[in-house]
Amino acid sequence: MKIDVDKVGEAVLVALTGEIVSRDDQQALTEAVEGKLGEGERVFVLDLSHVPYVSSLGIAVLVATYVKVNREGGKLRLVNPRPRVAKVLEMTKVADIFRTYSSVEEALSVE
Repeated sequence: MKIDVDKVGEAVLVALTGEIVSRDDQQALTEAVEGKLGEGERVFVLDLSHVPYVSSLGIAVLVATYVKVNREGGKLRLVNPRPRVAKVLEMTKVADIFRTYSSVEEALSVE
């Protein structure tokens, strides 16, 4: 999995590319978000539009990321999960904890 992190306005855009399936993926996403939390950032937009699949480990890292951001008083927004990823989120009953948006622009425009 590839991760690109950019500051866009008041939010941190985390663009993910590739499957989220391994411990390395888990560690990379955790480090990216925790680093920005440590810098005082509190709004995160995870762009999933280029993530074709997430394993159970991938679901766990998304939930753990949500919990970390939430505990710090922040917000985590998911953008455009592909149908297969959205289905996994629904099947594992975690879809309801995430705010999901159809585009990065939409997620960034929310207060």
